[in-house]
Amino acid sequence: MEHDPLKSQFRREQREGRLGYGACCVLCGASDLRTLRFTKGKLFEKHHVVGIAHDRSLRVIICLNCHAKLTADLLDAGADMRKQATLLHRLAMILRALGSFFLALGKAFCQYANDILELATSLDENFKDWRHLPEAK
Repeated sequence: MEHDPLKSQFRREQREGRLGYGACCVLCGASDLRTLRFTKGKLFEKHHVVGIAHDRSLRVIICLNCHAKLTADLLDAGADMRKQATLLHRLAMILRALGSFFLALGKAFCQYANDILELATSLDENFKDWRHLPEAK
């Protein structure tokens, strides 16, 4: 099969067009659309943070693996994403869902911080003058 750069570019633009340029999972940071597994033609999904029944517009882009984890976390937290009978019940479910989401987001932020510190340590060991660069100040 002969490589066709125009077809490759077209496929890449189609993938980016679905979610926007530079889309990545808000939790794990996965962004390389080629390396994520396909499920029903999707690489990323829009996760409704508190459920469609509670707020259609509150969404984040996450990879399929993180979506599965978040859904399991919601169930474990007792967050019912179905329409609730009263405002108080709906608010309780929204708060449970947000609490579950913020825990996952907090873990992701801690991992990002660890990755940055690991990179800084590696730079100190291998490129000792990096701290003198204007961009490092």
